[in-house]
Amino acid sequence: MNCSNCKNQITEGAKFCKICGAAVVDVPKQMFCRNCGNQMNEGAQFCKHCGTRQEKKIEVKEAKPIAPAPPVTVPPIALPPPVTKIKEDVPPPVIPPLPPPPITESSSEKKGGALKYVLIGVALLCAVGAGLFFLAGKSDEKSAETVTKKVAETDEVKARVKVPEGDVLNLRAEPSADSEILFQFHNGTIVKVLNGERKGQWTKVEYGTYTGYVNDKYLLYSGESSSGSPSNDDATDLETVILKTIKAYQNQDEKTLNQLIHKDFGIVFISSMGMSVDISRSDKISFDVPVPKITTDNKVRFESLPDICDLWSKPAGIYCDTKKTTNILSRTAKLNNEIWDANWSSKDISKFEEIEKNGHSVSVVYTLDGGRYSFNFHLTLIDGKWYLTFIDRTDCSV
Repeated sequence: MNCSNCKNQITEGAKFCKICGAAVVDVPKQMFCRNCGNQMNEGAQFCKHCGTRQEKKIEVKEAKPIAPAPPVTVPPIALPPPVTKIKEDVPPPVIPPLPPPPITESSSEKKGGALKYVLIGVALLCAVGAGLFFLAGKSDEKSAETVTKKVAETDEVKARVKVPEGDVLNLRAEPSADSEILFQFHNGTIVKVLNGERKGQWTKVEYGTYTGYVNDKYLLYSGESSSGSPSNDDATDLETVILKTIKAYQNQDEKTLNQLIHKDFGIVFISSMGMSVDISRSDKISFDVPVPKITTDNKVRFESLPDICDLWSKPAGIYCDTKKTTNILSRTAKLNNEIWDANWSSKDISKFEEIEKNGHSVSVVYTLDGGRYSFNFHLTLIDGKWYLTFIDRTDCSV
């Protein structure tokens, strides 16, 4: 038998365990019903549960001692390691990259490498041959690419607009016929071609404060053959004539100004006379009376102008309105006929309207002795050249 405490074997009949000293407990013998298996009192003849007679020898089973429950051991809780603050100014350690494995080339790869270089050489020869063939086929064509090369090799290239008389060339915001029209060039206008800015048939040009695209076939470059070589007459370029007129007026250069007057129309002056506005026509300009000294930066700004007496809000400079036509000349002539019985004929008024329709108004805003003034004139395109047609001397202070 075994000790109920330490489980070591003890001698039969011993009262105490020789190992742990615990008292030996006698375990009573138990009997069970042969029919239902329930526990019965020792020596009972009948089962108190099912009533079966216990005729045969009752099997006595020795109850096993109940072992004490083993002690519960709680494992220790592992705490996280303490957090050590990393200094931000200490760079992380640099791990050098592993050296690449040595490259070994087999004998078959060596043979393939030689074949590869042979194939590359053949491909290059084919490409060069195809390029020479393409260039030879295009050598006899006079195309826009020739003009583009000329533009790229020159720091600044100018071209002259070549359109039929009475027609205009549109300057567009984008290289498309559906794009917004920024400006309209008359025949003979000189524009600056921007290098490398060509998209198909469209070339990017600059004119005054405008930059946009025009159809290249209407540009005549210096040195190109056409129905006629580009004229060196600056009278065909609007911006050139504007600056030429202002400079001659500043210097009281009668000769230059009179060369800008059309012989069949002359020059018209619009001036204030008290509360009225008068019109007079002459065949020349004379500086018998000194004119105010005009100072300007000689830069033409192509902008829409308000009514002439609202011009004082603009900063000093040269302004040319190419989008709106004026009617001040024909309107003043009609008013003078109604109010002052002037004798401007219907033919004269029709001529005034034609001059206004085919021209542009120019205003030079300048300061003098603390005041702001303007010099206003009109240029008209007649037979492909710009002419000075009238000068507006009206005083807005009236």
